[in-house]
Amino acid sequence: MALNQLSNDTNAPESSKGTSANRRMWDLTWKLPVQNKIKNFIWRCLRGFISSKKRLQCKGLTIDSICDHCGAAEEDLEHLFFKCPRAQICWKISGLQWNKITDHPNFSFAEWWSNICNDSSLPAMTDRISLSTYLMWWLWKTRNNWLFNKEKCSEVEVVRRATHDWNEFTDVGLQVPTTIIDKMSNNMTPLEEFFPRVGQISISASALPSLDGCVVFAAVAKSEDLTLLEWNESYMYEGDELGKTLCLVRWILEKAIQAGWSDILCKITKKGLAKQLKRRQNFSWKIHTVAEDIYSLANLLSSCEFADDVP
Repeated sequence: MALNQLSNDTNAPESSKGTSANRRMWDLTWKLPVQNKIKNFIWRCLRGFISSKKRLQCKGLTIDSICDHCGAAEEDLEHLFFKCPRAQICWKISGLQWNKITDHPNFSFAEWWSNICNDSSLPAMTDRISLSTYLMWWLWKTRNNWLFNKEKCSEVEVVRRATHDWNEFTDVGLQVPTTIIDKMSNNMTPLEEFFPRVGQISISASALPSLDGCVVFAAVAKSEDLTLLEWNESYMYEGDELGKTLCLVRWILEKAIQAGWSDILCKITKKGLAKQLKRRQNFSWKIHTVAEDIYSLANLLSSCEFADDVP
C-alpha cells in the first residue's frame, strides 16, 4: 500500500482527526529517518492491523489471548509494547523513558503516538522517536519468533538489534545507547543469545540525552532471568561521548557495590575503551577524575573485568 494514502485514512484517531495535531503526527511519521518498513509498521499499529492475540480474538478467532511472555494479561498492542514486563525492561535498558506511558498507563497506542509526535519540537526528540520505532519493531519481531518458532531472545538482545538497525540506517553521528553487559563468552556475535553463568549478575545499562539537556542513565540487573534491581537517574553532563561512557561505567560500579555484588564483568560497546580501562590508562584532564573513580571502585570488588562488546 502506498505510503501517501495514510493521511487520508478514515480511521484516524477521533481526538485529532482533521486537526493540525493530526497533520503534524502524520507529517513527522513519514519524515522520520527510519526504513520504510518501519513506517509501514507504525501505520499498521495505528490502524489496528497488528495481529495481537486480543485483536485476533476480537475478530472471532477462538484463541487464548493471554501474553505468551508474561502470562499475566491479555496481549493487546499496549501490553505488547508497554505493559508487559519484557517490554518494560527493554525500554529501561534502552534509556528511552516516555512519561506519557508511565503516567497514563491507559493510553492507547494511537493517543501515545500522537502526543509524542506533537511534542517533538527538539531535534533530540526525533532521534528518540526513531529509535523507539525500531525497538517496537524488534519487540514484535522477536515476539513472533518466540510464538511460532520458539526462538527466545533476551531483552538486552532486543535493544541491541534495535539500536544496531537504527544506527546502521541513519549512518550519522546520532546518540546510540551505550550498553554494559555481563556475558558468559567473548566469542558470540552481536545477534547471538548470551546467558550468564549460574549465579552471575548481568547488568545492562544505557545513557541517552533527555529533553531537558540531561543524560538519563538506566540499568537493569538480572540473574537467571530474574530481575533483581532497576535504576534510572538523570545527570547534567556537557562533555563528549567518551566522558559520558566513563560516567556510565562509574555509575554501574557504584550501583553494583551498593547492591553488595563483588564479581563484575563490564561489557562496553565503545570500541577500545575496555582495553584502556584494563590497562588503567590515563585519560585527558577533563575526564581523568572519572577514570580514577572507576579504578578505585574496581579495587573494592573481588573481581572487576572490562571487555569490548561492539555491535
